[in-house]
Amino acid sequence: MNWDDARVVLAIARAGNFASAATALEMDETTIARRLKRFETATGTKMFVRQGTQQTPTEPGAILLRQAERLEVEAIRLASLSAQQEPVLSARVRLTTTPIIAQAIIA
Repeated sequence: MNWDDARVVLAIARAGNFASAATALEMDETTIARRLKRFETATGTKMFVRQGTQQTPTEPGAILLRQAERLEVEAIRLASLSAQQEPVLSARVRLTTTPIIAQAIIA
């Protein structure tokens, strides 16, 4: 299962329809529909039942949505922790130049 697909499924559940989920995630509706299909295939679960323009979670879908919400909390926590860490940069730099430039400018 792909976290990005779970994020899309959560957006559909929260927004209630593909159009609002697409707006919230700055995607188009076809991408939303494709991601939902991929999530349903990966989990073997039909997530929503369409009622007019609204998407209502199925019972098994609601169970997976609760788990996806837990995943989201952990993803946010992970992003927060990684943002607090100072990046460690190190690299070896090798310059090639003439002796005059090396002595006069670089040194």
